[in-house]
Amino acid sequence: MIAREACGSCHLIPGIEGADGMAGPSLAHFASRQMIVGVLANSPGNLEHYLKSPASIVTTNAMPDQHLTDEQARNIAAYLYTLR
Repeated sequence: MIAREACGSCHLIPGIEGADGMAGPSLAHFASRQMIVGVLANSPGNLEHYLKSPASIVTTNAMPDQHLTDEQARNIAAYLYTLR
């Protein structure tokens, strides 16, 4: 899922081959963070909402809307929460 959505073209994501992008923040240790993009408490629901509609949270955000389904957002969030 993460590879298909090309998240790694912008983010460094441990465990995903070729996910070594530097345009966005590294997602290493994502589960240990207190906040998502500096404005949302780090929770599964908040992350899923952000993944589905990044600009609705931070209008100046460079992260594009990937038009994820609820299931896709849940799956990506589940993986990111393994990154401790």
